[in-house]
Amino acid sequence: MGLDDFKVNQETKVIDATKKVRVGFIGCGWIAGSHITALLKQPDVEIVAGCDLIPGKAEAKFAELEVPTGAKFFTDYKEMLSDDEIDAVYVASPHLCHAEQTVLALDFGKHVLCEKMIAADLDGFLAQKAACIRSGKVLLEAMRPDFDGSFDLIREALPQKDMFFPTERL
Repeated sequence: MGLDDFKVNQETKVIDATKKVRVGFIGCGWIAGSHITALLKQPDVEIVAGCDLIPGKAEAKFAELEVPTGAKFFTDYKEMLSDDEIDAVYVASPHLCHAEQTVLALDFGKHVLCEKMIAADLDGFLAQKAACIRSGKVLLEAMRPDFDGSFDLIREALPQKDMFFPTERL
């Protein structure tokens, strides 16, 4: 299976705009803090869970950033992913964990925003893409230039269009 084997099926779906997206964080270190801060400003997002291998780290990060009370805390991301109250997860763990955690999150039916780099190798990336297609959920890498208009000139100048600088935005 290669990169050309993936086709994206996009269906029109009705979305309930009154419902908040409930987000959990896998990894509650420095980078998670910047994303938590940004999400706290979004009226349609609710941060409902945090997970870190170090006991108390997620609780401390949420308290530091004044995340509204009521969040659940975990030291096992698999346990967090089994929580049906979580719609989406942000994977902010060490790079080598990204592929495994992302695939499992997608298989649990969660949308995923994964910190860069999305996978440590091609096999991990292909597993993530397959899980994304299999689940029908959204997988997006953080800090992608796809939505940055300043990269349009770079995209146009590339002799070979590739997956890292797509000419058509999703």
